[in-house]
Amino acid sequence: MASAEPGTSRSQTDPRVDVIVEFLEAAVHHVLHARGLYPKELFETRAVFGARAQKARHPDLEAYIEGAVHALRAPIGRGDVKRVVLVIKDGDAGGTGSPVERFTFDFLLNDAYLRNAGKVTRRDIEALTRRFAECISKITFLDGILPPLPSGASGCTFEIVAYATREGLSQELGSEAWSEERVGGT
Repeated sequence: MASAEPGTSRSQTDPRVDVIVEFLEAAVHHVLHARGLYPKELFETRAVFGARAQKARHPDLEAYIEGAVHALRAPIGRGDVKRVVLVIKDGDAGGTGSPVERFTFDFLLNDAYLRNAGKVTRRDIEALTRRFAECISKITFLDGILPPLPSGASGCTFEIVAYATREGLSQELGSEAWSEERVGGT
C-alpha cells in the first residue's frame, strides 16, 4: 500500500484510523445517551462493531458530533492527537459552565504504529473493533455506576476537547470549530 502523499492524511491509507474515528463518534453519542443529556426518545439503537449503541437522531446534534470527530481524522492519523475528552459541563450550550464529568479517550499513535499502516491485516482490524465493542458495551452501564449529574442532565451541556502533540492544530482544524487546543498538558 502506498504511503500518504505530503499534505494528505495517513487515514486515507490506514483503516485503523477510520475505526478509531468511528469509535469516537459512537462513544460520544452513547455517553450523551447514557448520561441523559438529551431525551432518550432522541436516540436510536445502532450496531457499532457488533455492540449495541445509541445514536442521536437530531440532525443538528448528529452533524455537530460527526463534524467535530471527523475533523480529527487527519491529525489522529498523523499522531498529532494524543487524547480526546468528552467534557460534560454544568450550564447551557455556549456557556462557560464548569466541568462535572470527563470521559477520556487516550490513545497516542506512536511512530512505529503509524509506520505499519501498509501492513495492517484483517486480523488487526478485527482485534481493534473487538476492543472498541467492549468499550461501547461498558458505556451502556454508566447510568448504574455513576451518580446523577449535579444539576440534572437537563442543566448540562458538553464539549469535545482534543489534546494535541504540537501547536497550531486548532488553526489547521478551523478556529471556529476548535477555538482551544491543549498541547502537552493533561
